Amino acid sequence: QPLQVQESAAAERAAAGVQLRLVVDEFYAPWCPHCQRFASELERLGATFNAPAGDGPPTPVLVCRVDCWDQRPTCGAYAVKGFPTMVRTE
Repeated sequence: QPLQVQESAAAERAAAGVQLRLVVDEFYAPWCPHCQRFASELERLGATFNAPAGDGPPTPVLVCRVDCWDQRPTCGAYAVKGFPTMVRTE
């Protein structure tokens, strides 16, 4: 997901009183064939964790994608050297 969507999802959880316990970021390049193949799996994972559970609050897990071509400073801050790179933060 674009970085602004990630920030929006994190803000939505904070507004609902849900404290994030885990954030999983995939740093990718749009031209990378490995990233392209992995995208559908990550989309499925994101759909599971990023959506609210029924009528309840959002889950405390956020799954995000960061396009390193658009977000080079962010990828540099995480020392991304190859694609895809997965980073887990708490």
